[in-house]
Amino acid sequence: MIGNDAAAQGRPQPAVPRFVDSVFRPGVRWTTARSSTAVTELREAGAVRLPSGRLVVADPGHLDLDAAPFTVGVPPGEYPVEVAAVRFEDRPEHVRVAAARLVVSREPVVSWEMALLDGQDPAELGDDEFYGFGVDTGTGCFVDGDAARSMGEYVDRNFEDAYDEVFEAQVAEMRDPETGDALVAFVSGWGDGSYPTWIGRTAGGDVACFVVDTFVLHGGVPEGQAR
Repeated sequence: MIGNDAAAQGRPQPAVPRFVDSVFRPGVRWTTARSSTAVTELREAGAVRLPSGRLVVADPGHLDLDAAPFTVGVPPGEYPVEVAAVRFEDRPEHVRVAAARLVVSREPVVSWEMALLDGQDPAELGDDEFYGFGVDTGTGCFVDGDAARSMGEYVDRNFEDAYDEVFEAQVAEMRDPETGDALVAFVSGWGDGSYPTWIGRTAGGDVACFVVDTFVLHGGVPEGQAR
């Protein structure tokens, strides 16, 4: 990541994640950028099988066209997915997904970096810019690189039914009964847009998690923290 050293040398500072641990801590109260108050809730969402170890994060409706995996992979396996939702205190019925996390390890995260596709270079980004995935169905997903295109075709064939549970529960599995391929989809915060994925690493440099930030808490501050 580019941080204070870049600023001191006059280089652009691409976007960096803030308060990620607090986002996934249930019961934390936030003052949002709009000065409202929201409280985090953690929801488990099953697991994603990554037999290839290559992760794709994308709009489920784009998978048949846009299924490139990140340059950083993980050992093949099955990894749990969690979403951090926030409930707004002035409107308790108003709940939004603030972030989604694929957990590779429960070891503490000591550093963050932007998840990249082949050909993407953070040095080419300007201040607060990021590489992200585009959304126009109001949802994002985690899926194995080898299953991405087939799941994209499944979603296209079953467009209306595929999203029903996702929008009702805010996070859900989509599974093709014919192939057994599956993904975990989540509602993307305020809806359509472009969202970054961050890689958290342990003190030993191993991948601990992938986190999608949907910008619901962008500019917000957890209780007891300074901006």
